[in-house]
Amino acid sequence: MSRRAFPGHWGDRDFIRVWDARPPTPLRAEQLDILVTIVKDGYRKGARILDLGCGTGKTEKLILDSLPVARFTGVDRSPVMLEFARDRLKDYPDQCHFVQSDLGRLSPPKLPGRPFQFIISVNVIHELTHAAKRRLFRSCLSAIARTGLLLVIDRLAIDNRSLRRPYQ
Repeated sequence: MSRRAFPGHWGDRDFIRVWDARPPTPLRAEQLDILVTIVKDGYRKGARILDLGCGTGKTEKLILDSLPVARFTGVDRSPVMLEFARDRLKDYPDQCHFVQSDLGRLSPPKLPGRPFQFIISVNVIHELTHAAKRRLFRSCLSAIARTGLLLVIDRLAIDNRSLRRPYQ
């Protein structure tokens, strides 16, 4: 079930409640474990993490359970998803700032907390057009710390002609 398959449902609380309760696939769980380990091992105290398409806050919760000092700026287009995220992360009110925005129009350099040590995205960027991906990756470059990391878990089709340079 992808967001693209059910675009109208991302404002439906009942749909999101059912979707959010589903356990991750074994591969996704392993990928998230790797992501959490990279962030935990490399995190510098006081740094911020930008989550592009934070959804219901599951990734933040996984990281905060392992690294309680982490600080986030989470972005998602769905106000209902952000409500779920705020509720899930209510024990960390000072560490999580949320912004409602469509990633296709987002300007990460204007987000609070930059430069970001980590910019993460889990299963969202595939929804963007190649042109929007190009803009987003270029924006990320200007929003990330010099030694920062962009960590993407997704199924991306890379248009090598137009995206190779910004993706690298």
